[in-house]
Amino acid sequence: MTKHEFMSPSWIEACYALLEELVSNAGAEIEEADFSICEVFTDAPAHLANLGDGRAAWTFRIKGRSVIVGREEVFDADYKVVADYHAVLPLVRIVHNNDPAIIAEMEAAAMKAARAGQVSVQGDKAKRPDALAPFHDRLAELTL
Repeated sequence: MTKHEFMSPSWIEACYALLEELVSNAGAEIEEADFSICEVFTDAPAHLANLGDGRAAWTFRIKGRSVIVGREEVFDADYKVVADYHAVLPLVRIVHNNDPAIIAEMEAAAMKAARAGQVSVQGDKAKRPDALAPFHDRLAELTL
């Protein structure tokens, strides 16, 4: 399995391929989906800072069976995260396998980062299609 540096162009390509796979394997309910996420990472390594100001961003939108992925910041996403790159990197790499204890540890670390001003979240993931449930773990396995 090829691993990719978090937020690198090849990581974004891996995200797209994984989203395409999950959507194509989804049941008929995916036809009604309309969901988007934008993630912006501050203090990103210079070679990853595609916004040019020390920030790296990516976004995706699922609309029915259509998948759109980009390397940009969008302001109308259903769910948007702005976080310090180095604060969230360890969390991005964790495979939780739906283990409640691991998920609780991840949530506690995310809350600690939020209290420290390293993470902010806007919106709600409630519209996320069920077909995307394995996305985090599958992507964590591919992330350096």
